[in-house]
Amino acid sequence: MKKIISITLVMFMVLNLTITYAYGEDGQVRTEEQQLCQVIEEIEREVRESFKGSKEFRMMVKEYGQQAGEELIDEIVSGRVEIYLNDTYKVKINSFYNYSVSVPVPVKAQINSYYCGPATVLQTLYGLQTAGSLSSPMPSGSDTQKQQTLGSNMGTNTSGTYVYRVRNELNKYVRSSKYVYALGSMSFSTFANVVENSLRKNRPVVLHARTEYLPYYNGRASGHYISLDTYSETNMIQPYSIKGISSSYIHRTARLVDCNFNSTYRGFFTVPFTAVHNAVRYHSRYVIYGAN
Repeated sequence: MKKIISITLVMFMVLNLTITYAYGEDGQVRTEEQQLCQVIEEIEREVRESFKGSKEFRMMVKEYGQQAGEELIDEIVSGRVEIYLNDTYKVKINSFYNYSVSVPVPVKAQINSYYCGPATVLQTLYGLQTAGSLSSPMPSGSDTQKQQTLGSNMGTNTSGTYVYRVRNELNKYVRSSKYVYALGSMSFSTFANVVENSLRKNRPVVLHARTEYLPYYNGRASGHYISLDTYSETNMIQPYSIKGISSSYIHRTARLVDCNFNSTYRGFFTVPFTAVHNAVRYHSRYVIYGAN
């Protein structure tokens, strides 16, 4: 963590050369650098606590060792700190606007009922424009063959695909802004920033979702991998009837690219971002995204 703190403080000093002071909860005066160190420590504590007892995390450490677990924690903490710095110190303009960031992903139907992991990874590789780099068969293999290759690489079986193996497979095809995974139980604002930040780095997001929270599933409950390739914000005007007063709020949506074996649920779906968050917020579900 000392490495993350030192790098972050250099970034902070570049962003803001003026040293200001504030009182902490204990009544002691702190510089902004000291406050930032405290924030980083709190973020690390939150991340470690979220992974504590996680089956996915234990399985990854068992297979790849404790050092791999520590590196994953550091990657997530670094990404969260970057988001915090951007949110805290960038200039925000209060005006009505439409904003969208997208890394288009195609629909690739999963080849059987439990291959949503390989199909979603294949969709993501097409979005990354690296699907032709699959080690076998390459590059002329069919999408069915490519899914089979990905499924074999990730150890997919009738129980599905482990999240950390999805992350590891995606990272074979990117050199920077590596993929990490985190529990979706983070706050709504953090989740929105994680998704936006990943797309801005040209990394489509993968959701380890519960389908019953997504409107187009009409309550059908299952665990399912889904691609997210677009995040949008619209500053909406909300009218009031009293004296013509109006206010505004931000309406957020996301486009999901669903590979479902059942064609009823397969395709492109634009849904409220709150529904997307709920789909990974409960039942120990994950979001896989590009960081750093």
